Amino acid sequence: MPDLWYGSVLVSLGLGEAVVISTLITGVGNVLNHTSISWDKFLYRIPIFRDIIERLIQLPSTHRAHHAVFDPEGKIPMENFGQFFFIWDTIFGTARFPRGIDPTAYGIPNHPQDNWTSQLWWPIFKSDQKNSVYSNRSYFRDGN
Repeated sequence: MPDLWYGSVLVSLGLGEAVVISTLITGVGNVLNHTSISWDKFLYRIPIFRDIIERLIQLPSTHRAHHAVFDPEGKIPMENFGQFFFIWDTIFGTARFPRGIDPTAYGIPNHPQDNWTSQLWWPIFKSDQKNSVYSNRSYFRDGN
């Protein structure tokens, strides 16, 4: 939705070409991150490119880590939020670099007892259910 809002403002300011170009770049990036092709595997053989590129843009391996059900420690991951620019995760400490290791399972845990508002609008509306993934942030970090 923010793309629609800022795109409308930019088009009305006469920057329609910039909106088209930025939409194409992020669209292609999103398609490449959501394919089953691990096109970023070659980057992990070249440490300097890996260390720079994986901190700037979202790669398939970092995006897959975002969609993982559990991380290797068995906790629900709350990392890798960036859709295209991964630098924000790097800056704010939410970056996790799996370095080409794919998760074994994807999705979110099924919690049918949670109401739809907590599932859709967490953390604004939190669940009152004990042990819900939508109850508070400490569950995600501590597993409690």
